[in-house]
Amino acid sequence: ATLPHPATQQIVVALQKSPLTKDTQLSLQLNPAELGRVDIKITIDQTGKASAQIIADRADTLLLLQRDTSHLEKALQNAGLNSSAQDLHYSL
Repeated sequence: ATLPHPATQQIVVALQKSPLTKDTQLSLQLNPAELGRVDIKITIDQTGKASAQIIADRADTLLLLQRDTSHLEKALQNAGLNSSAQDLHYSL
């Protein structure tokens, strides 16, 4: 398995540290700063299905994160959320 990009690793760590509830919003300044900011909004519906909206302020960072969808999906599942790759939505 390929290692996730450092930007993805930073998001995974943030997801591990945060209590993920019905309406969680995380905002991260990625390191190095050239990667920009990422906002993550997690919502959980009545059936317990989680979805995440990942909003990057840089197109190249967004592409990196999209390539690492499997790592982000696993991070959400490890946090106890019921989600799949189809539940991750990316935008600028």
